[in-house]
Amino acid sequence: NLSQIIERAQADEMDILLVSLSSRSSAEDDPRAVEFAAIYPSLAAAYRVPIYEGLVDPIFDKPSLLMADGLHPTADGVVVIADPLGDAVERLLPAL
Repeated sequence: NLSQIIERAQADEMDILLVSLSSRSSAEDDPRAVEFAAIYPSLAAAYRVPIYEGLVDPIFDKPSLLMADGLHPTADGVVVIADPLGDAVERLLPAL
């Protein structure tokens, strides 16, 4: 449960970046997609944590960056995902 993970991390005074995943369904086609899409922003607001939205969005429409299951990234897909995520994490780190 994401709430429990966030609460435990906050209790341990850990910095948090909530990273969201998007539903593969469009909101118009699947009412559950609307509910799913609201989970991460709601948690970020409730727990006052920053959010990085759409972790795998940059590769959803690029079959060459997805494994045969069409969901999980290939090694090249991970590079595409990790680069902007790394930038987001870096912005949250205190200046050294």
